[in-house]
Amino acid sequence: RRVLFRSIFYFKLSIDNQDLIKTYIDAYFSNTEHVSLFKIILFNLIIFILIWIFGLSMFGSSFILFIYFFKTFLLSISVSAIISLEESNAALKAFLYVFPNQIISILIYAILSIIAINFSFGFFKIIFKKKELNFKNLFIGYNKVFLILFLVLILNILYQVYLNPLIIKLVFK
Repeated sequence: RRVLFRSIFYFKLSIDNQDLIKTYIDAYFSNTEHVSLFKIILFNLIIFILIWIFGLSMFGSSFILFIYFFKTFLLSISVSAIISLEESNAALKAFLYVFPNQIISILIYAILSIIAINFSFGFFKIIFKKKELNFKNLFIGYNKVFLILFLVLILNILYQVYLNPLIIKLVFK
């Protein structure tokens, strides 16, 4: 249902906003050599740090959910825009845009969000339920998982920047 809403949302945008999204999509598929590795890593690092910080707070869960849903919202808007281009190869373009790097990215952020929210609820248990938790071990585990997920995301970004453009070139030449 949410995917349908997001898809409909794209068509409710003004023509200027739809054109802006279409321009971005066209640039993505036609200008495959100029994807900035630094910008993509920086953007994801900022999101990672925000989720990590919100996970350290007892009230950060709602912000974590907002960030996650915003990322999925952007993905569904992009897919809707690709499909709305009404080209004969729109479905193939949407597939290449989403698979595998966007799916992996969303899965990484889903796991990351769940772990951060769980860690945030750990504070709640310590303060309000007076439960004894080994905070040092929880914090070390929390940081290890974040580091591992960030490394997996870096590999995914490398695929997105270097391999996906090659695949797009091969398919659409």
